[in-house]
Amino acid sequence: MAAALATVASLATAGKRVAVLGDMLELGTEADKLHAELGEQIVAAGIERLLLMGQFAKTIAAAATEAGLPDKAISIVQDHEKAAQLLIAELQAGDLVLLKASRALQFEKIEVALRAGLGRSN
Repeated sequence: MAAALATVASLATAGKRVAVLGDMLELGTEADKLHAELGEQIVAAGIERLLLMGQFAKTIAAAATEAGLPDKAISIVQDHEKAAQLLIAELQAGDLVLLKASRALQFEKIEVALRAGLGRSN
């Protein structure tokens, strides 16, 4: 997750940086701590809009808010369809979107719905 955020931070974009993030699974006893640390990484990467899904969404949101991301820039969604709907409604040309979560969260469903909603096949 840290590497993905660092990559987003390094990329030039004409629009805003958007991250759609889900749980990092199989972290054992470090899960809460590592999800909380993610909030600082999100802000350091210049993320301007954050959508979260999963059992650690509130932990990540609280940490990102504490690190300086405004509450209004954060949404917690319950399913893939809602995430895609929000993105379709908000994205503008030039925006950069990161979709990242553990494989078990099946974020490819968001990608498929997003591409269909934006009328893109690739």
